[in-house]
Amino acid sequence: MKVDLYTVDGGNSGNQVELPANIFEVKPNDHLIYQAVVAEMANRRIRSHSKKTRSDKRGGGSKPWRQKGTGRARAGTIRSPIWVGGGIAFAPKPHKYKKRMNRKAKQSARRSALTYRAKEGEVYAIEDLQFEAPNTSRVATLLQDLGLADKKIVILTGEMEPNFYLSARNLHRVNVAEAANASTYDILDSEAVLITKSGLENLTQNLGAEN
Repeated sequence: MKVDLYTVDGGNSGNQVELPANIFEVKPNDHLIYQAVVAEMANRRIRSHSKKTRSDKRGGGSKPWRQKGTGRARAGTIRSPIWVGGGIAFAPKPHKYKKRMNRKAKQSARRSALTYRAKEGEVYAIEDLQFEAPNTSRVATLLQDLGLADKKIVILTGEMEPNFYLSARNLHRVNVAEAANASTYDILDSEAVLITKSGLENLTQNLGAEN
């Protein structure tokens, strides 16, 4: 599959680049995509939720009244979950949500996601983006010229170029990632994929070989 190669000014260079068939034209594996997205979302969880159980609450050290003879229900502590101000029964506590996938499965999921975007005609190639200084308006103009201003896009680069990253990070619907590190979720969470020449080379090195 070939796509047009655009310049950093948003114009068509007149050249085309070949999208490797073993990355952009594979048979998609929906189950691996599902596993990859679930794993990434689980690994993003902060794990900060916490409530106090009866043992974490202050007070309640003495028995509020004697066991028998008062006519009231027996009680051992005023910090019981059934008392106002007591602890929480089965309180949530921080714990690990981490999920793992083996390398081949993650690579296959990324190929599947890229194949879906390619089938939709939403993969674009552009020359390497090198900025002398941060310039957000220049990136906005570039996306406007490419017809991508109204789409949520991910830009895959060979290496993270600081000035370009600083230029694009304030744009609401733009995500910049190194092609080697872009996840399945990054690709699926976008409506279009804009990939630089060096990013395509990097992607070919990382995903090109079926192991």
